[in-house]
Amino acid sequence: MILNVSVGDMVFVMDMGPATVTRVNVDGGFEVKVPGRGSFFFQKEGTSGSSTRQRVFYHDPVFIQPPSDLTLWTAFKRVATQLYEEMAALR
Repeated sequence: MILNVSVGDMVFVMDMGPATVTRVNVDGGFEVKVPGRGSFFFQKEGTSGSSTRQRVFYHDPVFIQPPSDLTLWTAFKRVATQLYEEMAALR
């Protein structure tokens, strides 16, 4: 997913916390400043270096610890997906 960020936008960097976009290149790559940690550059997909793992998000991603019960986990994923689709349709 390509992140369409602008200078001044607030984003969330995994393992670092909230950050401010300080520069955006013409190719979509961008630099962020993380308070107390410094500045970091990311590709337009929110990845860094040769990694394909997204590290930058518009907001702090919500993670839950999956239960061991596969039936419960499958139901949770189905309900969460349905809720997200309904909310996305409100745009």
